[in-house]
Amino acid sequence: MSATPPIPPQDPSLARAKDRLAAAGFVGSLVGHDARNRLASVRAALELLEAGLERSLTAEHRTMLLSQFDEFVDDFNLRIDMARGDGGPAEALSARELIGAIVESFRSHAARRGIALEVHFGHARDPIRADRRLLRLAILNILRNAAEALEGAAAPRIELVTADDPERLRVDIRDNGPGVPRALAERLFREPSGGREPAAGLGLVITRDALIVMGGSVEYRPDSALGGGCFRLSLPLA
Repeated sequence: MSATPPIPPQDPSLARAKDRLAAAGFVGSLVGHDARNRLASVRAALELLEAGLERSLTAEHRTMLLSQFDEFVDDFNLRIDMARGDGGPAEALSARELIGAIVESFRSHAARRGIALEVHFGHARDPIRADRRLLRLAILNILRNAAEALEGAAAPRIELVTADDPERLRVDIRDNGPGVPRALAERLFREPSGGREPAAGLGLVITRDALIVMGGSVEYRPDSALGGGCFRLSLPLA
């Protein structure tokens, strides 16, 4: 009876090539859907210009295109950060100042979509231990997901509310949208299973990982205050 031949060791360069292709596919999944939609609008405007129909582009239409393009660039940069997923060392930071600055950077995005955006700081112990860049990534990603969920909603609204938990800071980001169906909510933070994963699903996995790296956590729960959904972040106090 002949012995089973040994399995040859995998070429390290082959493994690295596969890792790079997987990373490229991951980034493509994050930005591809938005890129196709936004660039289609820009192409349509350029076709009007090419056909000599400049007057068809009203001032409102040009303003809308510029806003869409700015949002696309912001989304692209955010999702590249999500794909890189690397941050600096955790440090003691003022939650009030940092979270306030993150929300302010999102305010113009919310205003363009007609979304009322409010912040309520209810915590007493302020310093948290976090990475500035990773926390910005996590909060902005959840805010953008909430804004997309509010598309077409009447009087759309997003609230960010902080509160003290024992030894931690709680941050609730809630909206008055339709919420997440229970069957989907159970799979929100699972690893992608392959195929064409939606950018929002991949983004939530990255958001979860960013919180884990900082010693925190994130969970989804239905929200009774606004009637939509709520993402609850938990961060360690300094």
